[in-house]
Amino acid sequence: MKLVWILTRFDGRLNRKPYWIVSLILLALAIILLGMITAISIQTPQTGLVLGLTILIQFILFYLSAALMAKRFHDLDKSAAYVLLQIGPIILGMVTDFLGITGKPVALSAIDLEASMFDTWIAVNQWQSVNQPLDFALNWWIFAVTIWFLIELGFRRGTAGANRFGPDPLAGPKPA
Repeated sequence: MKLVWILTRFDGRLNRKPYWIVSLILLALAIILLGMITAISIQTPQTGLVLGLTILIQFILFYLSAALMAKRFHDLDKSAAYVLLQIGPIILGMVTDFLGITGKPVALSAIDLEASMFDTWIAVNQWQSVNQPLDFALNWWIFAVTIWFLIELGFRRGTAGANRFGPDPLAGPKPA
C-alpha cells in the first residue's frame, strides 16, 4: 500500500482497514497541527499569519481526506462526488466566516463556564439557530453527513470482486 497514492490520487479502491489507519493518522496530524497553530496564536498578535496557516492546513487536510474518501466510495461502487456533500459545506462555511456573513463568536458571558460540555454545546447551538441560521444549518448538515459517512465508509464492506473503479482490494494477486 502506497501512502502517497492513498493521500493524493482519486482513482482506485481502498478497503476499510487502510481507510481507518490513514483516517486516524490524518486525525492525529490535524490535532497536532491545529494545536501548534493555537499555541502560535497565543504567543503572537499576528492574526493574519495564524489565519493564513489555519486556512492552508485545513485545505491540505481537506484534499488528503477527499482523496481517501473518494477511494472508499469507489470500493462501494459509488461516485467520488459524494465527497462534496461534506467538503462543500465545510468550505462554504469557511468562506462565509471569512466574509463575515457567519461565524460571529458567542459571547463568553452568555455561556455558563461551569456547565457540562453538552449544556454548553446546546447553548451555542441555540444562539446560532437564532442569530446565525446559516451557520446553524451548515453545522447540522456537516454533522449529519459525518455520521452517514462514518457508517458508510467506515463499516460497510466494499463491493466483492472487480467493479467499474478497479479490482477488489481484498482479492489476492492473480495466479500466474
